[in-house]
Amino acid sequence: MDQRISQPGQTGATATALRLASPTARHECSLVAWPSLAEGAAWNGHLGAARDAVASLVRTIVRFEPVVLVAVPGEARVAASYVPPEVTIVEQAFDHARLGDVGPLVLTGEDGRRRGACFAFNGWGGRAPRHAADTEVAVALCELLGLSAEEIPLVLEGPAVVTDGAGTLVVTEQSVLDPARNPGRSRDEVAALFGRHLGGELLIWLTSGLVDDVSTDGHAATVVSFCGPRQALVQSTSDPADPDHAVARETRLRLEDAGLQVALFETLPHVECFGRVVEVPYANLYPVNDAVLVPMAGTPADGAVLSFVEDRFPEREAVGVPAVVAAWSGAGLRHLACPVAG
Repeated sequence: MDQRISQPGQTGATATALRLASPTARHECSLVAWPSLAEGAAWNGHLGAARDAVASLVRTIVRFEPVVLVAVPGEARVAASYVPPEVTIVEQAFDHARLGDVGPLVLTGEDGRRRGACFAFNGWGGRAPRHAADTEVAVALCELLGLSAEEIPLVLEGPAVVTDGAGTLVVTEQSVLDPARNPGRSRDEVAALFGRHLGGELLIWLTSGLVDDVSTDGHAATVVSFCGPRQALVQSTSDPADPDHAVARETRLRLEDAGLQVALFETLPHVECFGRVVEVPYANLYPVNDAVLVPMAGTPADGAVLSFVEDRFPEREAVGVPAVVAAWSGAGLRHLACPVAG
């Protein structure tokens, strides 16, 4: 289902003159949060593995663009021991090391203006009771970056919406219309907010994300990414018995019905981590300056996926980043890193 966004006499893009930045826009930096001691229970005894995973991601990103690593007060020194000296480390309170979820979405304009869109956050629909600091971190990071911050009256995590940077937005009903996040909100109300605050012109509603994505309730970024205007990459699987095969088929049909070109990731790896089998969706990739970071599952399919991504981002290097530990925690690259378009 797709929905043209308009207001009386004007489109959302005209109303704001700013748009949610393209995934391939140049970045001023990436924001990443350092897993804190206070999160130890959430990592179920695997905080060291979490820190190694985040440090690996930071070391990869900083090869291509600046990184601001955000640590809770008192933990900056430990964070500095894991990452190269060129990484900027700042202290700021937060509850969960997922700045992609709780950080600002950056809008840009042709005249160089920028703005941070700061959505409400309620602990992934109440799954995380302790989230008071997370509700304030987006505005705080905008102040740190010198961005004007606009607080938007909608509960939304960053990876719940994906864009091509040309006015097309994709979300899932499962996440955005979740009664535990936005009770009583209609599609029309959400579309109006996206037009007014994100510069959206076309909103495409998917039914759901990955079937096993219970931690985020089906973020769009786990099933769709963009490699150019109206050019979508969709996470699928070659196994027709996998319920995500049917999800991908419906996702593809909805995107193509809206006039988008679609290419498929035909493999969805399932790997074991800390005694549990997890999915590592390749679609949850993260473009940086001159490269695209691609989640790696440590399976034979990884190499072919890197070639697939490089073919679709011909001016960028496809770089693999280990993503199994992140997947075990319910996160992907786009959940851990928050892009700041410059």
